[in-house]
Amino acid sequence: MPDLDYKYNEKTEKCYKIHPVPLNWTEAYNVCSSEQSHLPVANDWVVINTLVKLFETAPKEWNAGSYLRGMYHLGIHNRFNDGWQTVKGTPFNNSLALWGTRLNEGSYDQCGAMFYTGRLTQVDCSLKSFFICEHDRVDLTSQTKNEENLPI
Repeated sequence: MPDLDYKYNEKTEKCYKIHPVPLNWTEAYNVCSSEQSHLPVANDWVVINTLVKLFETAPKEWNAGSYLRGMYHLGIHNRFNDGWQTVKGTPFNNSLALWGTRLNEGSYDQCGAMFYTGRLTQVDCSLKSFFICEHDRVDLTSQTKNEENLPI
């Protein structure tokens, strides 16, 4: 990973970077995309606990301005009222065990967010919040094998 601000997590086998400047969900999505990453999809307890630990180590300096304090954007949304999906374009499993309450399916322009404690919630996508970018691990051994099999 060329961006040294990303930190590798062995449990999830992914790299994470905390962005301490609050942006709305679309802006956060675009920043992560520009870093060849994405907003994290909190679809199991391993990821949720990893993000909670990241929050604990994050700087606690507060920025001036209007934004959602105490939470981060996640990589799920129902922006067009066509069902909850991940930033990877797959349907999101709305597990009550993870959320505590069912996500509102009839809401337009709603995005996923997570409190510092690990509780997941939905928010209006236009609201600003801190965010984390997640970078999938690249398997260099398979990439090297593929390069070895390329015709010359």
